[in-house]
Amino acid sequence: MRLLNFCVGTVRVVEMAGEPVPTAHLKVPVAEPWTITDSGPAGDERAIHPDAIYAVSRDHYRFWTDDLGKDRGEWDDGLFGENLTFDRLDETELRLGDVFAIGPEVRLVVAGPRVPCFKLAWRLGQPRTFQSRFAVSAHTGVYFGVVSAGRVRPGDTMSLVARDEANPTVADIALYCSGNFTPPLDGLRRALASAALSLTVRLILQSKLNLAERAAALERGAWTGWRDFTIDAVRRETADISSFELLPVDGKGIALADPGQFVTVRLEDGEGSFARAWSLSKRTEPGGVYRITVKREPDGRGSTLLHDRLSVGDRLALRAPAGRFLFDAGGFRPVVMIAAGIGITPFLPMLEAHKARGAEAPPLHFFYMAANRAAQALRAEVDALAEGEAHWHVRHVFTRPTGRDMEGRDYHHRGRIDTARLREWMKDNYLPFGEGRIALPWYEVDLYMCGPAAFCRDMTRDLTAAGANPDRIFHEVFATPAAPEEAAVEQARLLFARSGIEVVWRAEDGSTLLDCAEAAGVAIPHDCRIGACHSCRTAITGGRTSAAVGDGHALLCAAWPLTAEVTIDA
Repeated sequence: MRLLNFCVGTVRVVEMAGEPVPTAHLKVPVAEPWTITDSGPAGDERAIHPDAIYAVSRDHYRFWTDDLGKDRGEWDDGLFGENLTFDRLDETELRLGDVFAIGPEVRLVVAGPRVPCFKLAWRLGQPRTFQSRFAVSAHTGVYFGVVSAGRVRPGDTMSLVARDEANPTVADIALYCSGNFTPPLDGLRRALASAALSLTVRLILQSKLNLAERAAALERGAWTGWRDFTIDAVRRETADISSFELLPVDGKGIALADPGQFVTVRLEDGEGSFARAWSLSKRTEPGGVYRITVKREPDGRGSTLLHDRLSVGDRLALRAPAGRFLFDAGGFRPVVMIAAGIGITPFLPMLEAHKARGAEAPPLHFFYMAANRAAQALRAEVDALAEGEAHWHVRHVFTRPTGRDMEGRDYHHRGRIDTARLREWMKDNYLPFGEGRIALPWYEVDLYMCGPAAFCRDMTRDLTAAGANPDRIFHEVFATPAAPEEAAVEQARLLFARSGIEVVWRAEDGSTLLDCAEAAGVAIPHDCRIGACHSCRTAITGGRTSAAVGDGHALLCAAWPLTAEVTIDA
């Protein structure tokens, strides 16, 4: 590994997606002398990142220009915002804590991978979704700390001085930091034990460790199929919303749930048994209860039964917690949560999880939209959690405040939440840094929404068009489908096209397409099994089925064949 170039930059304000952003990302090569001080390259400034030195190689330039279809001749050294450009660096070989000598004076220690932010995508002219791709590419570049300062020269060789083979590689740590990867506990602990670890990466991995330890606990107590529970307590929240606390009949304790998950509940009325999915509205703890908070819908079969006919002591059956609307409590970006109406329910466990992070938690911006104060379920719990939290910013938005509602006391804004208002409220977005703050664009956040389908759809579309990263927008919509049509055929041939498996479906068996897939060994993502969560949404490429969702897809957990042959893209 030979040193080829030395780049520095100063902090300047540039426009990114229409927002002024301070950055020192615009680095350029400089002439000798090349001096590395205890805090990094002489003459270099940093706007945000605390790490001393960032390095990439010409191999990185070749990889990304080929991958993105760019002309290598148009990408000069410094484009990635690096300080040191080498002929080669391999993240799959370099290990955390490796000590390298460059020339006779300088010693550097590997501190971890680059954790990409929106500035990298901007600099390379890529969409915001590029960040996720870059993070898991094994071509992220490397952060170094300074062990000993001095001068370096073009052509200096970087040679290994010390290594602990038990430490994870830079590529491993980049995966640990990724939101789409569950890191191994041993690897996380090993990385966090290293004094060399980048401060930025340390904050992320510490939260990941907390999550991984909780995930291990989630596996304990889980069950398959249905399990009997009893209603232990009922609390009226509003005129048409009540909370129900549920305890297992067998007394063996509950399985823990990730914040944002739901439980599927089996109910029975005069027409038979049926199932509904409701979000858990309280964080689960060992020895605790499940709490669901349910709005009574005028035409809601399940909610009406729960409100009008069931009470303390009555039994119902539950499946173990499931769902993919999960809170990334290991994230480092500011968090935005938008609850519309009964969409508040999954956010209570998320708020509790965020608060549990303590001082390491990034700022939280919580927006709760409802008709008025009387329609706000769980409002007191939200306000109690936010009390005393310097970096929590809670705004209540009423669409139809009553004469009893006082602006400034009961609500902050009248009207509806839309992208224009959200941008205005988020214009002072920031991250704490020491005693001060680092200014961020409004869109540099992790954003969670739960509410009516049209609201979530329109907000996602408008936010993305305004510059938000669609990879960091998460939403939950529950809509119980209409009862499936009676099967139009007595028997059908099912072809699972990608798996190359054929099975015969018979109406008399009462099986759904998901049941048939599972019996045939075809893996289909699923959670609720009642057509509510849309996890099993799959393309139907031939024939027709019930539970169609209007775009050539069907919800397999609630679908039956309507033609003698059905081809499924699975």
